[in-house]
Amino acid sequence: MLRFIKIIFSIIGSLLLLFLFGIGVIWLKYKSIVDKTTQEIPVFVSQNFPLSAQINPFIGTGGVPWTCAYNFPGASLPFGVMRLSPETSSWLTNETALNSSGYFYGDNKIIGFSHTRLVGTGATDGGHFLVLPIKGNPDSNDGKRNYHFSHENELAYPGYYSVDFPNEGIKAELTSTERVGVHRYTFPEGITPGILLDVTHALGDKRSEDGYIKIDAEKNVIEGH
Repeated sequence: MLRFIKIIFSIIGSLLLLFLFGIGVIWLKYKSIVDKTTQEIPVFVSQNFPLSAQINPFIGTGGVPWTCAYNFPGASLPFGVMRLSPETSSWLTNETALNSSGYFYGDNKIIGFSHTRLVGTGATDGGHFLVLPIKGNPDSNDGKRNYHFSHENELAYPGYYSVDFPNEGIKAELTSTERVGVHRYTFPEGITPGILLDVTHALGDKRSEDGYIKIDAEKNVIEGH
């Protein structure tokens, strides 16, 4: 009987240790999502816009999934039509829109950069149009539709966002006017640059019902809705 009791207590103790270990892992992950460090912004920015050094655009992008502050780190002007920002997917399940504005600090993959989103509402809407820089055409991009990234390779301050994808050698930079989202992508030498444009993309698991795109190669213009 005593041996049986020892076995029961041993099992209970092991389960308790596993439970505490799991709680510890979850807590550390949560802390990594919430505790965002303030970045050093370029000197010319801090000199010309001193208040920019006091702003961290990543605040409100993390926390508990679906219940965070629904902020985004991308570029936008007050009352601007454009809210240009990266969209991310879950490091574990590839799920998107854990933050309804499209960017969740706890994710480690970027699926592209879109121009519209709601902020602070908790409602998932927007995500038009999604742009992803690729090497050459989609077939030569090894079928990739997302890139791993690290917060160490991100930089954001009011009106500007950038991220490096070291594995691809691509750098993405974003800014915006009131009505225009401006992208700049830097590619490695010797690589044919390409752009993947998803005109029917929407935040989360949704899609736009209708989309149209026309490429005018002579004028070097893309138009659509």
